[in-house]
Amino acid sequence: MKWSLRTKLILSYFALASFTGIVIFLLIFLTSDQRLKSLLEQEQQAEIIEEVQTWYQAEKSWLGFANYFDNLHPKAKNDPKRDKREGKKNKKHKTSEGKPKPPKPSNMGKSPYDPDSRINQYGILDADKRVIVQFLTFKAGDIPPEAYLNKIIPIELDNLVIAWLVPKDAKGISLKSEKKIFFEHTNQILLIAVLISLLVATLLGVILAKYLLQPIEALTKASHVMAQGDLKQSIVNTSHDELGDLADSFNKMSDGLAKADTQRRQMTADIAHDLGTPLQVISGYIEMAQELNKPLDQDKLSIINTEINHIKRLLSDLSILSDADKQTLSVICQPVALSSLFERVQSAYKAQCALAQVTLVVHLDTHLPDINLDEERMVQVLGNLINNALRYTDKEGEISLSVRREDRNIVMEVRDNGLGIEAKHLPFIFDRFYRVSDSRSNETGNMGLGLSISKALVELQHASIGVTSAGIGKGSCFKICFPNQF
Repeated sequence: MKWSLRTKLILSYFALASFTGIVIFLLIFLTSDQRLKSLLEQEQQAEIIEEVQTWYQAEKSWLGFANYFDNLHPKAKNDPKRDKREGKKNKKHKTSEGKPKPPKPSNMGKSPYDPDSRINQYGILDADKRVIVQFLTFKAGDIPPEAYLNKIIPIELDNLVIAWLVPKDAKGISLKSEKKIFFEHTNQILLIAVLISLLVATLLGVILAKYLLQPIEALTKASHVMAQGDLKQSIVNTSHDELGDLADSFNKMSDGLAKADTQRRQMTADIAHDLGTPLQVISGYIEMAQELNKPLDQDKLSIINTEINHIKRLLSDLSILSDADKQTLSVICQPVALSSLFERVQSAYKAQCALAQVTLVVHLDTHLPDINLDEERMVQVLGNLINNALRYTDKEGEISLSVRREDRNIVMEVRDNGLGIEAKHLPFIFDRFYRVSDSRSNETGNMGLGLSISKALVELQHASIGVTSAGIGKGSCFKICFPNQF
């Protein structure tokens, strides 16, 4: 049988409430008897101690205290055992007229009651531990053995012990009727409390299950839609807890998947275009040569070679990006002098810049340290940035390469005064096949992968790359930062 999460939540609250109610009931049932006895004994002892202190403070002696104590604590009238005992005694002491004899007058300081009446009663001793109020079989004036006095309680007045209270014997007090009444009321209250707890727990389970499962149900529904191919899904975040974090994570994942799917589709179209254009050129020349039955001249072969190089470069770039995605692209970092690195880049692209009538200048700070990097990869990165700047810099423009120190970092910049980049394009400049212009260029190398490759190679060397631009017509600046080099 498959239970839903809602049912499990409701049953868990119900089971928790039931278990709590049963435990509380058992604890009260098993401990209330002893606690009630202890409470009554403490109250009785405190009352007797106060009575003893009151008497002694007023009388300064114990003469007549026994009668005073008996008047305050008379024997129970409804004790069937006592009535039965006294009935037997009355039969033995009847007068000639059939009437019971009156009790003998008590001696000084002695209780008028028989010793049996003092079973399970408190006893009072004076400061010398002589009996004032008889207990067990000890009468007034007796000195009980110490074995009976191991639990006596001192009664003090003005920091002086004036008497001793002898607690009841080990038989304790009888609470049968009191306990019965107490437990009847307690059980009724507990039963009502347990029923209310179960009802509240069930209601809370239903409410909380609905509240907790609402984002999960929305998430389940959205995931089913995504499984059918619609990757752009969003669920409403109704909470600020872990479920809310889950909803936010799902929305971010959905956006990422939708964006990745769009990029994948765009990449497929761009690759098809970038491969299709040179293949059409090559195919056209070959078909023309076949139809005319004439060999291709040197100019046509040069064009075909250029298009083939175009295809080879595209495949090489895709291979680099694939290796970067799989984290199998290797870099060999070692200390490199920045002056020699930039001299090499300047020598490699000086002629190309001169052909485009663009000035290439290099600015290096003095006393720069050697830094760990892959020289070949950095030549490729800087070359990609210079080629990108050349495409968007007019004649008589300028491209500058600079290296400087910023705090503990080494910063490289490739800056141009060319076309510039609109702010809306800046976040996507390093995306694969992204072009600022919607029109595709057939220029060799202009496939929209150079900046993506540069970013991957820079990050493999534990550096970062970014771009800034003041807007259209104000040039752009690509910045590479190697942190913690000092």
